Amino acid sequence: MSESSGNVSKDFIVPSVVLTAICAVAAAAMVCTYQVTKPIIDLNTKAAADAARAEVYAGVAGFEQLSVEGFENCSEVYKTTGGEGYVFTTTGKGFGGDIQVMTAISQDGKVVGVKVLEHEETPGLGSRATEQSYLEQYLGKDSSLSGVTYIAGVTYSSRGVNDAVSTAFEVFETVKGQ
Repeated sequence: MSESSGNVSKDFIVPSVVLTAICAVAAAAMVCTYQVTKPIIDLNTKAAADAARAEVYAGVAGFEQLSVEGFENCSEVYKTTGGEGYVFTTTGKGFGGDIQVMTAISQDGKVVGVKVLEHEETPGLGSRATEQSYLEQYLGKDSSLSGVTYIAGVTYSSRGVNDAVSTAFEVFETVKGQ
């Protein structure tokens, strides 16, 4: 083997070993950061969800989570600890993607509150269906949702919100009385 071929292999091996070590250190740092921050992120996420539940169902003492299966577009169901009603986190399809909605329904089957948690609708157009002024029309409605209107030109977004509220009523029929 010539001296030049020894230098060539050394020129390729040393940088490869150094880069591998750097990658290993960076990966270990990311794992450690994730493990340290995950509990904090989980607590903040839970606190934000608790605040949203308290916003859509104001004046109740607290909430307890119920386990419900078989509803594809429902991710969470909470019952108020005082038995006033339930809070559902459901999803509908909008124009820009999924619209995640939190709906509070009283024990007698009337909407107490509606809040859009997440959406990807077009700002200034589709996002109008996620504004509180639009969502207020749901207050006091029963499962028929009669009288709910869609916004002209924003029917996909309006329908997505409406579908999410309708899903909340479907789940309500299953859990009421629990």
